[in-house]
Amino acid sequence: PRLVPVDLPSALSWWHKPDTGDMRTPLFLPPYQFSRYNTPSAKILSRELDFSLEKMKRKSGGHGQSLRMERKALSVTVHADEEFPKAPTEEAIRDANLRCKNEEPHRLLQELFEERPMWTRIAILRRTGLEDFLLK
Repeated sequence: PRLVPVDLPSALSWWHKPDTGDMRTPLFLPPYQFSRYNTPSAKILSRELDFSLEKMKRKSGGHGQSLRMERKALSVTVHADEEFPKAPTEEAIRDANLRCKNEEPHRLLQELFEERPMWTRIAILRRTGLEDFLLK
C-alpha cells in the first residue's frame, strides 16, 4: 500500500491490502532528531525521593484536575474593535527581566519595544535574529 493515501476509501482500508509489486511500502526510520534518547537522564529509573507535604498535595489532586504547574499567560489578545495597548503589562516586563539572563537579547528587545509597544513573535525573531528558544 501507499504510505500517503490519495483518497478517503484507500485511507480507511490501506492496512487490509497486502504489499505487492512496485507499491510495496519501504521501511521507514524517523530521523535521529525525533528521538529523545540522545538526552541522558539519571532519574529515568530512580525512585521518588521527594515526599514533602506540598508534593504529596499536588499528587493527590484527584481525577479531572491538571497536575501540571499553572503557567502565566502574559500575552495580550486584542480584537479588531478594541483599543490597541500602549505598552506591555508590568507583570510581563518583570517576567522578561527575570528570565532574560543574557544582556544582549534583553537589550535588543528593549530597543524593539522602545520603537513600538507591541510586536508579533515572528517579527521579533526576524528583526532581532534571536533563536526561537530564547523567546520562550
